[in-house]
Amino acid sequence: MTVGTGIVQIQEALKLLRAQWEETQRHWNDPVGREFERIYLDNLELQVKQTRQAMEQLANLLQQAHQDSALT
Repeated sequence: MTVGTGIVQIQEALKLLRAQWEETQRHWNDPVGREFERIYLDNLELQVKQTRQAMEQLANLLQQAHQDSALT
């Protein structure tokens, strides 16, 4: 698996989670459900965004290392 593939997979997993949460909210739409969303899901989205940025940086570093090793 490439870093790019990992990025796509994590984004797709988050998209699926959000879709499932929207379905859940049809049955669980009260203050406790909103608090759950705020504490867990919103925080998870932030973590996924930060992870994606770190993975993109890693992919760039790996690409540069590969290019540098090809030159020697």
